[in-house]
Amino acid sequence: PEKTSVRVDQRFARFKQRVESMLDGFIAATDIDKEYVRDQVDLMMNALRDPRLPLDEFHSALEPLHGRIDEALFRKFEEKVQGYEDKLKRYRFRWEKPETFPSEVILGHIDAFKQRLSPADLPAFETTIDPIKQVCHRHRRGTHHYAVQVISELMETFYIRESRFIDKDENVVIQQLRREAPNNLDNVAVIARSHFQLKHREKVVMELLNIVDSIFYNRMYEFISELTHVLEMMTNLTDIKYGRIHLKCREILASIDVSSESQRKMEIENVLKSHPSLLQRNSGSSHSGSSSVSQSSELTELRKSKSDMSMGANRQKYKTNLFNDDGLLHAIPDLLEILPKYMLSENRNVACNAVELWVRSVFAPPFYFVDKRSMSVKWAIDESTQCTFSFSTVNPKDLRKRTSINGSSSSIQHSAAKKDKLGFFGF
Repeated sequence: PEKTSVRVDQRFARFKQRVESMLDGFIAATDIDKEYVRDQVDLMMNALRDPRLPLDEFHSALEPLHGRIDEALFRKFEEKVQGYEDKLKRYRFRWEKPETFPSEVILGHIDAFKQRLSPADLPAFETTIDPIKQVCHRHRRGTHHYAVQVISELMETFYIRESRFIDKDENVVIQQLRREAPNNLDNVAVIARSHFQLKHREKVVMELLNIVDSIFYNRMYEFISELTHVLEMMTNLTDIKYGRIHLKCREILASIDVSSESQRKMEIENVLKSHPSLLQRNSGSSHSGSSSVSQSSELTELRKSKSDMSMGANRQKYKTNLFNDDGLLHAIPDLLEILPKYMLSENRNVACNAVELWVRSVFAPPFYFVDKRSMSVKWAIDESTQCTFSFSTVNPKDLRKRTSINGSSSSIQHSAAKKDKLGFFGF
């Protein structure tokens, strides 16, 4: 029977090597044992999930250095990792942030110690301490990022090997590889063997893509940015034998282009907060007596909302102005259903802008044309938001064209005045 290791780093190294071996072509009979590939990938991912992985990797790198590095520095390392180990024993609620391995602190101690070394001793110390630095750099950004890095490297290795065979004869490609690397035929043999086991290796890649799919589905943007590049590379596998992989990668990439309902609502709310309302734009008009919010507090809220808006700008799908006739107004089909919840907002900007946009979306071209200069909004906190406006069934641009042609502006203005209608909306 296979010997089971207690140390997480040794288990992870063994399970990862098994997945790499499957991608190297050492895999067969997956049609008989249909759960084998999934079980092996799960074993690797479970080892990656274990918070003791960086701790055991660090101990494996630190133990051979006893007596080879400064004793005080060695004790500092032990003290830091012991603190991390003690924190792992505490029970944590699901909403609490997991502990992060103290990579930055350990690297800081190494840099401080290097400052005290002479130039002659520095190269030897760098060589000795390198295993410690490698562990710290691997886990510098946390376990999640390390897991994403492992998945990306496995898929990238698959792509680099298979990209040579896209729309090409296999025998021709192998002959070309032998000519290019006559002194590295072992690598040529690995590429050839792995390619001829594509039917089984495809299942390994699909299991990795299922993990990536869950990351995209849960909108984990900090990891999505790291995975997008390798997915785009995989879509270049356009040959029919890579059909399942190609379609899965395209499906995952397409899923992130469609904003979720909560994300759309957040984008709309940010725009409603940041855009100056009619009460601010019509500086000449008097404020409603029931508006109890002071100008200074409103400006503070406006600045705060603008900063919130800029923080999410990188992920915002819509780049056009919400308040332009050709902007978000026509890009979001459920805007009329979303806006009413903001019409009684305690934020005056949000309430007034929500009413204005609702009116302009209902009385919208090409059937109605609202005179934006005629719009007037009254707002009373927790009571009502009201808007009066005038609109016409004639496009003002058409009137201006007729005026320039006929030169009779007075008659045109008179006829336009008859078509103007007054509107009122309250919420």
